[in-house]
Amino acid sequence: MRKVILTFLVLTFLLIPVLGEELKSENFAEPEIKVMNKTYLPDETKLVFEPNKYITLDYTIKPKSDEDLKKIDGRKYYTSTDLKNVKAKYTLQYKDGAILYKIPFNVEDGVKVDDWQYGLEYMKINLTGYTPNVEERFKSIYALRIRVQDGGYIIPPVVIYVINYDKFQKDLNDAQKKYDDLNKILTSYAGKSNTSELAKLLNLAGGNLTLAKENYKDKNYIRADEKLKFAETWLDQAEKVADGVVAEYLYKQAQDTLTKTFPNLDKIYFYLKEIRDQKLANTSVIVDYESRYTNLKNKATQIQQDLGSVKAFLDAGRYKDAKDKADKTLKDAKKLQTDVDNLLKEIKSLVPEVTPTVTTTVTPTPTVNVTVTATKTVNKTAPPPVKIDWGRVGFFVGVVVVGGIVVVIVASLLRKYMRRRRWDELR
Repeated sequence: MRKVILTFLVLTFLLIPVLGEELKSENFAEPEIKVMNKTYLPDETKLVFEPNKYITLDYTIKPKSDEDLKKIDGRKYYTSTDLKNVKAKYTLQYKDGAILYKIPFNVEDGVKVDDWQYGLEYMKINLTGYTPNVEERFKSIYALRIRVQDGGYIIPPVVIYVINYDKFQKDLNDAQKKYDDLNKILTSYAGKSNTSELAKLLNLAGGNLTLAKENYKDKNYIRADEKLKFAETWLDQAEKVADGVVAEYLYKQAQDTLTKTFPNLDKIYFYLKEIRDQKLANTSVIVDYESRYTNLKNKATQIQQDLGSVKAFLDAGRYKDAKDKADKTLKDAKKLQTDVDNLLKEIKSLVPEVTPTVTTTVTPTPTVNVTVTATKTVNKTAPPPVKIDWGRVGFFVGVVVVGGIVVVIVASLLRKYMRRRRWDELR
């Protein structure tokens, strides 16, 4: 039992220095940093370099107090950098002790600080290297980053920026083109669809894009990149909303086209019934017409269902899906309208006397109720025109005239006779 306890105590004693004391940023003084021989202040200094730029860096780490001298030694400091072709060295100054140099050292291997009875007075890292090529227009990189054993990233890193001028200019141009294209959609669909949200987003994007260009011109690249990111964010949102604007317009167009098509479908049904009832065509021809009519009616039903899908996409905010579906649905509706008109024209010629009267009731949904009534216009045979014989008419007119003259003469002679008689009586 004593051997077990003794073994446990020995292992515990051996593990204590391995585990080490947990460190915090408060155990370190503000680091002394110089980049390109100029003081670098973490979170304040902003340095922008082109690719393949030669960089020099000096980084000095010190304990914050005499009590921290002993705390910061006896552990490893893991170092890393994004620079390329790096050459580095470090110096360790122990309190009242030796100075240790490491020339050169592999940055990826880090710095091993031994345990010293009086602690570590300071550690200095010097490195040189070149900025890398970057695909991004503007990228932050670590010139030096340090992770402390039993502490983590508690020492400020050295962050610098690398700019890709060609990519930056291209991104500015692409953003401007995207803004212009979306603005054309806003102008084209104003009054035809709801464009209020699109107008709001483009206003925000346009303002940030203008600031990005101004800052880029003034070589304030950090600010320019920040504003361009804002502009790109607003433009991405505007692009999605623009799809919704177009989808809503296409949806209405498809719905209106289908609504106008239904009455003609019902006319076809009426004419087909007349053709069959009056046997105005061969059975095989009638069957073909009825098959084509059924096919067109099924397509109309499918388009109604597609319109329902477009509406569901719009309600769910799936504007790209709504736009694609609405575009296809409108094309299908227009083709259906053309096919229906052609069939109606074809069969209408077989029933020239039938004039259907169509009353259409349109509901707000894609479904359109159509009521059809029909009347027949019967052409009655008009009586033949009367043929006038003008010779006979002249004869009868002459007889009438002569007769009138004879009556006048007789009446005159009769008057004279009556007067004479009266005169004789008086005499």
